[in-house]
Amino acid sequence: MADARPLTYNGLVIGTGGSAPPRSIAALTNGQLAIGSTGNAPVPGSITGAGGLVVTGGAGTLALTTRGFVKTTQVGTVGGGEDTLRTWTVPGGTVVVDGGLHVSTLLGAAGNANTKTYKFHVGGSSITLNPTTTAPNGVFLVVDLHVWYQSATSAIASGTVIIGGVGVELVVAVALSTTIDWTADMVVKFTGTGTADNDLVQYDVAMLAFRTP
Repeated sequence: MADARPLTYNGLVIGTGGSAPPRSIAALTNGQLAIGSTGNAPVPGSITGAGGLVVTGGAGTLALTTRGFVKTTQVGTVGGGEDTLRTWTVPGGTVVVDGGLHVSTLLGAAGNANTKTYKFHVGGSSITLNPTTTAPNGVFLVVDLHVWYQSATSAIASGTVIIGGVGVELVVAVALSTTIDWTADMVVKFTGTGTADNDLVQYDVAMLAFRTP
C-alpha cells in the first residue's frame, strides 16, 4: 500500500486539519527559516539585514552581527604636520538620510609647549575639536559626537568635547557640507596636527552607524 502522505525529502511537516494527512513544505536551504503566513502554510525564507545588521547563513547556522561599530587601539602622531590617527570605512547603505554616526573617543595631548590640533573628518569636511590658538598640553579630550545626515549632501554634527585638566567644555554644533553617496562606502577619520611623535594620541574609540525607521 502506497504512502498517502505527500511529504518532501527533508521538508518540515505541517498539519492540514481534519482527517487530511499531514504534508510538508519545501526543504530549507542554508540559513533559511520557516516563516509564518497568516492563513497559509509557513514558507522557507531568509532574514535580510538592514540598519547595520548583517545576516550570514550557512549549513545549519545563522549569524547576526552589526556593522559600523568598531573599537580601535592607541594611535599617535608621527613627527610634524597632520597625521591620520584612525580611519573607518562605513559600508555603503549603512547610513541613510535621517540616519548618522555616533562616535565616542578619548584623545590625549603630550605635556609640552607645542600647539596641537585635533580634527574629525566626515567625507570632505572636518570639525576642529580643540581651539587652535592654544596648546592643549598634558590633557585628555573626551569626545562624544553625533553626525546627523539631513540630505544627500549635508549634515549637522553636534556633541561635546571635554578637555580634562583645564576645566573647559567645548560644545560642538557644526553644519557640514560634503558629498555623500549612500550606495558607496563612506570614509570617516580622526586626524592630529603636532610637531613631535605622539604629540596627539587617540585611545580606544567606538563608532556606531544608526538609521531611523
